[in-house]
Amino acid sequence: MIDENAPVVMEISDSVVLMDGSPLTLNCSAEGNPEPNVTWTFRSPDGRPLQRHRGGLLVFGAVRVSDSGWYQCEARNTEGNHSASVNVTVLAPPTSLSLTVNPDEEVVEGQHVNITCLSDGAPPQTLSLWRNGEELFVTNSSSSLIFSIFSASLEDSALYLCHTSNRFGSKQVNRSVVVRGTDSDFYLHLGFL
Repeated sequence: MIDENAPVVMEISDSVVLMDGSPLTLNCSAEGNPEPNVTWTFRSPDGRPLQRHRGGLLVFGAVRVSDSGWYQCEARNTEGNHSASVNVTVLAPPTSLSLTVNPDEEVVEGQHVNITCLSDGAPPQTLSLWRNGEELFVTNSSSSLIFSIFSASLEDSALYLCHTSNRFGSKQVNRSVVVRGTDSDFYLHLGFL
């Protein structure tokens, strides 16, 4: 009589830290009788398991930051199952950076204005906002920064620069904001009121 037994994961790749774009192969081997089926599952950021691959090798041609997380290798047969996990951390310099001005880059004096910087990168980066070369606001370990001008004045007309950096690189982008005086200011200046 053939002895049947539940599977055991015998070997799994070590946890790894690597740069965005690098190739990666995760290996998982298991023993059991009958021979177990091996499945790789990825835990999404919200904790949901997403099946990635059937078989002992999980191959990435080029990893992305979104591939960071826990990968579980599960071996299963009719006698039971066994699993082991490996953590993958993908590092990257900031790759995208945007600076938006809402409602627009040209506003009327007294209007509320939001200036938003959005970036990505791993590890999280430092974001800073500058106005005409003077630092206004800094966030650490964040992918977004929002700066509000509650009542725009003529002095808020400036070149705004968003700068992002982590230990792997940096980027910057800028926008000009123009604050126009109100029509009543124009007429008052001309002496019509």
